[in-house]
Amino acid sequence: IASLTEYVQYPLSQVENIVTEATVENLGGDTVTNVNVTVNVYNMGTAALEYTENSTSAPSMLPGGNNIFTFATGFTPSAIGNYYVEYIATKDQADCVEANDTTFAIVQVTDSVYARDNQSIGGGLGTAGIGNGTGGTMGNIYNVINDDTLTSVQVFISNANGALQGQQVTINVYDMVAGQPTNIIATTMTPVLDSAVNMNSIFNCPLDQSLPLGPGDFFVGA
Repeated sequence: IASLTEYVQYPLSQVENIVTEATVENLGGDTVTNVNVTVNVYNMGTAALEYTENSTSAPSMLPGGNNIFTFATGFTPSAIGNYYVEYIATKDQADCVEANDTTFAIVQVTDSVYARDNQSIGGGLGTAGIGNGTGGTMGNIYNVINDDTLTSVQVFISNANGALQGQQVTINVYDMVAGQPTNIIATTMTPVLDSAVNMNSIFNCPLDQSLPLGPGDFFVGA
């Protein structure tokens, strides 16, 4: 299984099946048989195993071959908390390198926050490169699964050099038409940046009025 550590966050009102498919590749030089993936979901607060399931087995896999394994049932959390989702690949033959047989994801289920990252974007992501003095909108598309109500938006603004002193932050919520943000359906309050107070800060921006949202895609842009 490809080594991947993933961190995702859902509000309880929007959470769905947190078990995804797994791809297994035979990196060895011999054909392997009875290849299977086991998924375990642990509640990280209690350390309890809340769910386990085996995929359908692949009878054999040639060197360099790969298979996608799916799970018939899956697991949808019914309570808030952090969940550790572990995928383990197994086969009949002994494995010379067991370190790459397991991968995992951490899923956080909250009572109210719908996030797109783990609060640590890093790596230069989030810079638009649109040119000095040129306006633009930066944001994310959110998929709403169930009916919900949007009350506020949080954004992190970097203002390390104080160049944004006195500027306003405007955050709009758009509907999506043919895959593109189109109509503004809500606007948050617009805080003014004060370099002496908030050089690099997370701003909580309430909407002027709570916005009921049905299932669908929405763009939130600053």
